[in-house]
Amino acid sequence: MCQVYVASAILILALVDCGFALQCWDCKSEFDVTCRDYFNVSRIEENNRIYENFNFQQSNSRQFSIGNRNNPRKIHCDGSYVNSYNQKTVCLKTVSRGFSGSGSNAEIPNVHRECRIVSKSLAAGECPDELKNDRSRTIDYCVTCETDGCNLATGIKSNIVLASVPLLLLALLQK
Repeated sequence: MCQVYVASAILILALVDCGFALQCWDCKSEFDVTCRDYFNVSRIEENNRIYENFNFQQSNSRQFSIGNRNNPRKIHCDGSYVNSYNQKTVCLKTVSRGFSGSGSNAEIPNVHRECRIVSKSLAAGECPDELKNDRSRTIDYCVTCETDGCNLATGIKSNIVLASVPLLLLALLQK
């Protein structure tokens, strides 16, 4: 019976640990147009699977290697880069024009989706001061969020529900 408790605890810790890491979409529309709005998550995930299958067959091709692709992908923002208790990790989406050094046309909006470290006092939905005060570009839209991937990533709730299943089964088996 002790083995069941240990196995359940390990399963719960594994699922909850994955669930508490914030996931954000990471991409820049200057390099991949699929990062622009309308952001079609289903199509992006399908394309990622196609590239992964291709890379499995063509592992020597540098052009298509997973590490060199700039297409939208979900990344884990686990907070390991947060240096202070006064900082937090959020997902950020900006739409701007005229970013210096990008070489892009100032008339075409650039969409950036990323994980970012901000001050803990920044409320969800607000834009970080360093972006609001950036004079090298015009920010048309800027928003942060603190839930999994402002762009439709899975939430923590599903992981907590999955983690509670072994405990529920254990409680039923003891009766």
